[in-house]
Amino acid sequence: MPTSIPTAAATRTPRRSRSARARLTGVFLVAAVAAATVAVASPAAAQTDSDTVRITARKLTDGRIEFALQQQTADAWGDRLLPSRRFFPATATVGRWLNSSPLTLNTPAGEAVARITARKIADGRVEFALQQRHDNAWGDRLLPARRFFPTTATVGRWLNSSLLTLTSSPVTGTTPSPTRTPPPPTETSTYTAIAVGGFNACALTTTGTATCWGGGPVSAAPEGTYTAITVGGGYTGAYACALTTTGTATCWGDNEHGKASPPEGNFTTITAGLDHACALTTTGTATCWGNDDDGQASPPEGTFTTIAAGESHTCAVTTTGTATCWGDSQYGKTSPPTGIFTTIAVGEGHTCALTTTGTATCWGWDGRKQATPPGASLIAITASGEFTCAVRTNGAATCWGQSWDWASPPEGNFTTIAAGGSHTCALTATGTATCWNQGYSRQYGRIGPPATYFNWSAPAS
Repeated sequence: MPTSIPTAAATRTPRRSRSARARLTGVFLVAAVAAATVAVASPAAAQTDSDTVRITARKLTDGRIEFALQQQTADAWGDRLLPSRRFFPATATVGRWLNSSPLTLNTPAGEAVARITARKIADGRVEFALQQRHDNAWGDRLLPARRFFPTTATVGRWLNSSLLTLTSSPVTGTTPSPTRTPPPPTETSTYTAIAVGGFNACALTTTGTATCWGGGPVSAAPEGTYTAITVGGGYTGAYACALTTTGTATCWGDNEHGKASPPEGNFTTITAGLDHACALTTTGTATCWGNDDDGQASPPEGTFTTIAAGESHTCAVTTTGTATCWGDSQYGKTSPPTGIFTTIAVGEGHTCALTTTGTATCWGWDGRKQATPPGASLIAITASGEFTCAVRTNGAATCWGQSWDWASPPEGNFTTIAAGGSHTCALTATGTATCWNQGYSRQYGRIGPPATYFNWSAPAS
């Protein structure tokens, strides 16, 4: 999967509602897609311990809206905490909620994880809200009394929402996702396929059984034997799909938009995006299900050899080797170049494919240089939000784009690789799984795989 839309650097490196306490100071807001990358609160967050926050935002010269979160101290407001994904696009679809990267804050009740979420309404204003994460699920949207960013806002001027109060327990209407203890650790586990989502990963053992880790409903992989597996969703709404040995598709996890309800039929390959999934039939035609707001689940006619679903667009390689894409066309991510390709990988705002000679070609958003591949011969490729990873012909993993830990692979001899929102995994030539990541996934013990569940070690330099 995916899991990335354009983002900007956070102050520090590194798409239901309920009213909340309201007092005010202005209006505003924004957000960007989540799917796949994580933000860390600025150092100021460690110096505040209030449970009162406000959203603050400003219009930029290009029409986007930049947003942040502020936490109240005893007698003042703390520094603005800037999520890595914090720009609400001027071209956003009306009515579609977009989410920022998560932020971690210290409160009197302990650590709180929150994100800003926003949507454009029919009159052009942007409505914003705040969501808190409890256990492994995002709560209802908390709506400040003042929550609309005006179309007439002055460029560069920060506007503030009403106050909101962070909670230490799930709000009414949220149900923590069930968790499942992974299989007993066994250092000799070997796998034939691996897939990564926002906080989750799944793999197929050499006997064809599925094992998943990372918590939530995705971890409860159904019994059976499978030939292919994929993980979709993002930091919330996670789900997984697999193909049985008879070619039928089965999915589990979050079923919003019907993304975990595949059609009947026999398929040869399957792919899960943020809120939609696709598969190729035995005749090579494509079928998709789930969210189709941007046309990402409406494939064209034709026959294909491989297919990849992203956040809001989908791409495939035809039987003649050309690439074709459909869905959200922002940043040119659905406009592939001419050429003959063997495989294709879809991120949030960019797409990459491998030519018959093994070189990578990428298109779409390149704000982090995630669409600027190295001049090397590759055998596998995967795309996330702000970075892309591949396996070289010598088995070494290489990544480009945002240089966070999950884009910094360890040494090893790999055959396949899968990038998610907060961690990356690869299979070695012997079939063992290696995963690496940074910060947020480490907090929740999602680094995996099962043999090292809850045990995190820094990637090799």
